[in-house]
Amino acid sequence: MPPLISICIPTYHRPDYLQKLFASIEIQDFKDFDIVITDNSSDDSVLNLVNSYTHKFKISYFRNTPSVSMTENWNNCIRKATGTWIKVMHSDDSFAGKDALGAFAEAARKQPAAIFSALYVHNETFNTTKIDQLNPSEVELYSNNPYMLLYNNLVGSPSTCMVRNDINELYDPRLGWIVDIDYYFRIISHSGFSYIPEPIINMTQNETQVTQDCFRNKAVEIPEGLILLQKYGSKLTGNITQYNSWWRFIRNMSIRSVEECQQYAKGYEIPKFLVNIINFQKRIPETTLSNRYISRLLMTLHYFLRFKLNISI
Repeated sequence: MPPLISICIPTYHRPDYLQKLFASIEIQDFKDFDIVITDNSSDDSVLNLVNSYTHKFKISYFRNTPSVSMTENWNNCIRKATGTWIKVMHSDDSFAGKDALGAFAEAARKQPAAIFSALYVHNETFNTTKIDQLNPSEVELYSNNPYMLLYNNLVGSPSTCMVRNDINELYDPRLGWIVDIDYYFRIISHSGFSYIPEPIINMTQNETQVTQDCFRNKAVEIPEGLILLQKYGSKLTGNITQYNSWWRFIRNMSIRSVEECQQYAKGYEIPKFLVNIINFQKRIPETTLSNRYISRLLMTLHYFLRFKLNISI
C-alpha cells in the first residue's frame, strides 16, 4: 500500500546539507511516508549517504544518467512518487521540528489541492534567521487569485509546499528563476490551498543556489517573463498591482529599448503593453526611476493613461 506522503528530494552533491535533512526526517512523529531521491551528482557522495540510511527509512534512489536540468531533476523526483501526497524538500532545507510532517498530514485531511506553511529563512552569508509567514488576508488573496504572487511571492520555496499527487502537475522545464511561481499558479488554481501558520520548515539561503545566477540576469529573466505572459496573458495584467510588477521588471532589468529586449526574447513575442512601458521609461533618467516613490507615481500615471495611449494589456 502506498504511503500517505512521498518526501521527494532532488539532489546535486552537498551531502552535508542532505544529512541535516535526513536528521530532521528521522525525528518525525508521523511515520506514514517514504523518501524518493533523484540525484544529479557526478560522484557517489549522495549515494553513499543514502546507503547509510536505508535501514532507517524506505528510500528509493535514482541517479540521473546523464544529468538533467535542475527543473527536470525536480520533475523526475515527482514522477517517481507513489504517495497520495508529494512533499518536495530541497536538500539544503529541513523540517523545523518533530511534528512538522504530522502538521502537513493533518492539513491534508481537508483535501485541498495544495498545502503551504510558514518557514524559518536562514541566510548563511549573514548568519541571520527570520520568519516568513502569511497573514489571513494574504492567504485568502492568494487562494482566490494565485496570479497575485507575481508581485510578491510570499509563500516561499517549494519546500514549504505539499501537493496532492493526483493533480498531476510538474514544473515547467523552460523555467528556472520563476519556476516555483509558475507552479504555484497552477496548483493553487485547482482548488486553492490550506495554510499552516506555524513555521515548520527551515529554508537555507546560500551562495551555491542556482537562483543566485539568475537574479537580474537578462538572458534568464526576460525570456522567462515572456513565457509567463504567453501562458497566462491577461491573468497577469488585470490590476494595477500586477501592472506594477511588469513596470518594475522593465525598470530593474534596465531595459532601455525594445531592441535590447528583443535580443533576449528568444523568439517569444513582446506584448504591446511591455513595448509601451519600455518606450515610456526610456524617456526618464534611470536615476529618477530608481527612486521608488517617483517610479510608483509614474507607473500609476502610465497605468491610468494607457487607454488614451491605446496600450493593450
